[in-house]
Amino acid sequence: MSRGSLFRFSCAALEMGDNEGVDTVLYSLDGTNVTVLRLIIVGAVLVVGYGAIALLCRVLQKRMEAREGSAAAATAIVVRRLVQGLLTTILLVVGLELLGVAVTAVFAAGAVVFLGVGLALQKIMMSFVAGVLLLVEREVEPGDVIVIDDMMVKVITIGLRTTVVRGRNEGNFIIPNYLLAQDIVQNLTFRNQDYRIRADVGVAYGSDMEAAKAALMDAAMHVHQDMHDHPPDVQLVAFGASTVDFHVFAHIEDPWDTPAKSSELRLAIFRELRAAGIEIAFPQLDVHLPGHTLPTAA
Repeated sequence: MSRGSLFRFSCAALEMGDNEGVDTVLYSLDGTNVTVLRLIIVGAVLVVGYGAIALLCRVLQKRMEAREGSAAAATAIVVRRLVQGLLTTILLVVGLELLGVAVTAVFAAGAVVFLGVGLALQKIMMSFVAGVLLLVEREVEPGDVIVIDDMMVKVITIGLRTTVVRGRNEGNFIIPNYLLAQDIVQNLTFRNQDYRIRADVGVAYGSDMEAAKAALMDAAMHVHQDMHDHPPDVQLVAFGASTVDFHVFAHIEDPWDTPAKSSELRLAIFRELRAAGIEIAFPQLDVHLPGHTLPTAA
């Protein structure tokens, strides 16, 4: 055998050995022969596919933030995670199918496990779903002032499972998101920043009612912060046992300032009524004793 023939034979043998290596059947599952080559291809598809999914989701998040602004940053993150999770699941299913794994059987077993976990973690799952809805619908956002369970709080952050709020005493509270989705929540800043406050006052029956109303209107003007052409208002609401009762309304910019602005409004009412010589009435009781004469001072 010549030297050239020996070289060609060696190359052919090496190539045959390589082909036999990548075509070696590792296992057979449901009629599918999984070779080394198929395993390498599936691995490459998973790696490249996951990288493409991550890149696509980052672009989607940036597009949403650029279109909606910084206020939609949390929503964009949630949408990116959901889309990335869905596409990654589809990619894994395709990979398992290529490797001969019966995905339907895996899903059937997983459904049983998921049902058991879901029953055990029902409220956590409810909070997760509610968190997604809150971030997508954006009916409650960080910075909003809300009232829940008769407590006024300011929203600090909204997560997938819980929402952090701050109370009037500067204490922070962690609220499960399902409470915000199920309970009646009053959003004081929802699509409207100004908020109306009210102070109640009663004047004596002998007062000039027109002068009293004018003085109360002046007091409301001292506090009123007109944001959307909402004028202050004074209403006579009742004739009490000892007083003529008025409600004084004024609008303020931030509901979070309600206690301070309400105090300021009451002080303005006291000051204006005193300046107008109008008495702020208080309950009085006249006692009549038939057949008795009270002694007079000497």
